[in-house]
Amino acid sequence: MAYAIEFARARRLPLVLNMSFGVGNEREGAARIDSLVDSVLAANPDVVFTISAGNDGPGLSTMGFPGSATRAIAVGATYPAVFLGAGPQAHDPVAFFSSRGGELAKPDLVTPGIAYSTVPRWNSGDEQKGGTSMAAPHAAGLAALLVSGMVQSGRPVSARAIRRALMVTARPAVEGSYLDQGTGVPDVGAAWRWLASGHAGSEVEVTALPAGTSAALRLVDGTAVPDTTFRFRLARADSSPGQRFVLRSNAAWLRAPDTVTLENGIGEVTLAFGRTVVGKPGVYTGVVTGWEPDTMAGPAFRLVSTVVVAEHGDPVVARLGRIPAGGVGRVFFAAERDRPFAAEVATGARGEQVLAYLHEPHGQPYREENGLAAGHGEEAGGYTVDARDVVPGLYEAAVVAPPLQSAEVTLAVARAPVTIQARRGTDHLEITLRNRTADSVKTQTFAVLVGAEQTASVAGHGSAVQRIRFQVPAWAVHAVVDVSLPRDEWPRFTDFGVTVFDTAGRQLGKAPLNYAFGRLHVTLPGGAMPAEVALFPGFSDPGDATPWTADLSIRLYADSAHVTRLQPIPVTLAPGAAASLALPWREPAIPPGPGFAPLAIVVVPDGPRTWTREVGLPAPSLSRQP
Repeated sequence: MAYAIEFARARRLPLVLNMSFGVGNEREGAARIDSLVDSVLAANPDVVFTISAGNDGPGLSTMGFPGSATRAIAVGATYPAVFLGAGPQAHDPVAFFSSRGGELAKPDLVTPGIAYSTVPRWNSGDEQKGGTSMAAPHAAGLAALLVSGMVQSGRPVSARAIRRALMVTARPAVEGSYLDQGTGVPDVGAAWRWLASGHAGSEVEVTALPAGTSAALRLVDGTAVPDTTFRFRLARADSSPGQRFVLRSNAAWLRAPDTVTLENGIGEVTLAFGRTVVGKPGVYTGVVTGWEPDTMAGPAFRLVSTVVVAEHGDPVVARLGRIPAGGVGRVFFAAERDRPFAAEVATGARGEQVLAYLHEPHGQPYREENGLAAGHGEEAGGYTVDARDVVPGLYEAAVVAPPLQSAEVTLAVARAPVTIQARRGTDHLEITLRNRTADSVKTQTFAVLVGAEQTASVAGHGSAVQRIRFQVPAWAVHAVVDVSLPRDEWPRFTDFGVTVFDTAGRQLGKAPLNYAFGRLHVTLPGGAMPAEVALFPGFSDPGDATPWTADLSIRLYADSAHVTRLQPIPVTLAPGAAASLALPWREPAIPPGPGFAPLAIVVVPDGPRTWTREVGLPAPSLSRQP
């Protein structure tokens, strides 16, 4: 950013910046790189900056940073139907991969998320590229046209005016709310006419209270809703006394006062929604706009408000009806610690197929493969989540219809009847089951020793690489590396690489963390060998040398011929009851190796289903005798 600005200033050139880069927000609006981008743009009000929204959609609250910066133009993606062989009259839906807002009033716009690109010869045949990384340059091109027009007409360039011109004159896509598309698809001709008309308007910054984000999001999990209001703080760039704005709501359920007045450039407004809104599960998004006397200038600000009502029941059966072509159906449901669950998606007729996505609480895409195809009958698809991987809170299941075909969809969520915990005793494996249902549970629980696990706490300073060495035994065929950072530390980073090397320095596998939790799968070449996990932290501030911490899990898996099964034990649990089962311990057929403990999968059969809990089993510590 500094180089581009200095280059343009030295040559007296106008400047449009683009950044096709996005990292998952753990705490929306708190990323350090966002504040850096905003400070640069505040100091250079003639610089237009477009940034990709990220590719973590279609779940809500997936907007990546630095696209979440307030002063930048965050660009989501449409899926051009022409790439699917459709005629020119076909509508371009919002792309399934495009990141969405929730706690942020983003994206601002959507542009085509597919483009042709020149590629090296070794990449021939892969000239078609997709992602919001393709969408943001489209928006940068539109902004450059407007900047060029302003320069040629002898008018000063204002990044705020260009952003507003593009947003005010954009056309909404056929499907989706503000959280999916912002104000829609920009029309550069209409934007130029808006600029040429000399419209002027106030610059008002919006903050949702008490969260401090740019939009209000209320998650409702239960019938009792103690508060049915949203509060927003409004602040003008200057301190004009007594400025009055007329308020308009685009949703009948979202009520606003008729006007709001900013005294000395500051004010608050409270919106309300009726309790009847929360009577039916679903996602409700409304936008209240603030208007000045020149209504052709468009709204001076937008108060984006969303109520998410989770599904109730055990099991959950949500009939989403017919999802229009390219549309998204969303279902939120609660998950409980130590309790596995399955989310299954089925279409209503043969020949109909959709993509099913799962998002963890706070928006992170499901930590294993995400985006599974689902169809009718035996072609239904979905996710079964191991108890180890369950994050307590509200999950979101999002179902996307194909861009050119609608689909009738039903989503079912089944939770395990029990919570599952396990630990290693001196001569047994102790499994604790607790019945979470109103019926008796009868099962025959067993465990399988499948490999070995090593855990470590890593403490680093600044961007210095941290290396954790370990020994791969001859029996290991696959490795999984989990890295978890505290959520509050994540806003300091811009990237965090995880790589597994062998002793010759060859990469066995690599992946970046896109959130504070990341998982890397590695297929091992076979044979015993030393190896190491290397952690590569990258910070928004290159000089950041403050300490950081991470929890690391290295899990090694054997093939099916080397696993050890522990004898099953039958158990019957009354409603709400708990039981501890002692499975006689058998040493695994595969020695764990130095620093590792046996890795087990606890299995709880439940009729046609099977619920699991993966768990590392370090030997119990012995208390010292006097």
